[in-house]
Amino acid sequence: MNKAQIEAMVNDHVNHVVADRGKIEDDLVEAKSQWPTPDKAKQLAGMANAAHGQTLTWIVGLHEGRHEVVSFDDVELADWWPQVQSQFAHDVTPDISTLTVHTGYGKVVCVRFETDRAPYLVKNSEGGWAKAAVPWRAGTGTRTATRAELLSLLSEATRVPTLELVEPSVFLTLSPTTRGIPIPKVDYEAPSEYSIMLRGGLFIDAEPGKQVVLPKHKWMVALRANGKEVYHFEEVSFHSARQHASVWTRLDEPRPIPPDNAVDPYGVTDRPVGLVVRGPDRVEFHQYSTELEPEIGAALRKLEMIEVEMRFPVGSTDREAVVVTALAAVPNPSRRQRAVATWILPAEVDAGRSKYKSDQDC
Repeated sequence: MNKAQIEAMVNDHVNHVVADRGKIEDDLVEAKSQWPTPDKAKQLAGMANAAHGQTLTWIVGLHEGRHEVVSFDDVELADWWPQVQSQFAHDVTPDISTLTVHTGYGKVVCVRFETDRAPYLVKNSEGGWAKAAVPWRAGTGTRTATRAELLSLLSEATRVPTLELVEPSVFLTLSPTTRGIPIPKVDYEAPSEYSIMLRGGLFIDAEPGKQVVLPKHKWMVALRANGKEVYHFEEVSFHSARQHASVWTRLDEPRPIPPDNAVDPYGVTDRPVGLVVRGPDRVEFHQYSTELEPEIGAALRKLEMIEVEMRFPVGSTDREAVVVTALAAVPNPSRRQRAVATWILPAEVDAGRSKYKSDQDC
């Protein structure tokens, strides 16, 4: 995830806890009202071992029991992290990164742990012949790993692809009707039906040569606002781009174009079963849904910000590739396209405003 994606993810969890008054339902994310003490290394090691290589997130300053963002004592990371590391055995610990996130309810700190060096062991302070233990997180508790769980760490873990939305956009349109027949002339006060269109590109960063299948029947694509789902797409079409001969694998060898019914050995192929991922690639997506319920359309067109959330469970595992990207409303949507609301990346909205201002200055 890049920093913008991390901020969106943290805000989503904070909104869920504070606004919805619920608890975080994610084994890879945990709320901490204060900076954990070094003796929490056992809990961290248990979560890291059970994560199977996925990134862990601690949100410091979020109190689940009180459903609020709370003030917390600042710590010097250069002092705190070595104390935690000292509890691990064999000098193997997760890699760490932090990011301060300003939410609508106050400041929190997002602590991210990379867990791709499992197993992680902690020192045994109780003495005896066992000098270290392999913790395992189960539910809300931590215990010693079982033999089956240890074997699962020894098997090669399938890397979950990293996702990034490229130039995504959402269009909400209004189609005036009379007895179900579209009126040629657009009258925005006439009885109408809302339609919504989602389109853009999805960059899938995956380990070359390692096949991953993202089953179509498990895809989830939705629009979110203020921490809640506001619209769920029943189906979204993803199309892999057939490569041209000008794309090279080496300087002296053009990349071959696979037949339409073959799996691209270098990138991503859309198949009836889903997306077959063999390496980094970009796919295009679009979906046009008509006849939205009037109350949903009316609620959507008032939103200044929405989030596009996509979830792709990885076949034969309990893990999933996730991307959440915030989009901002365009001040003046195109009436030519009958759009009553359009959302694009905030940077693109700002760029459009800057260009308009430059044109005015000229």
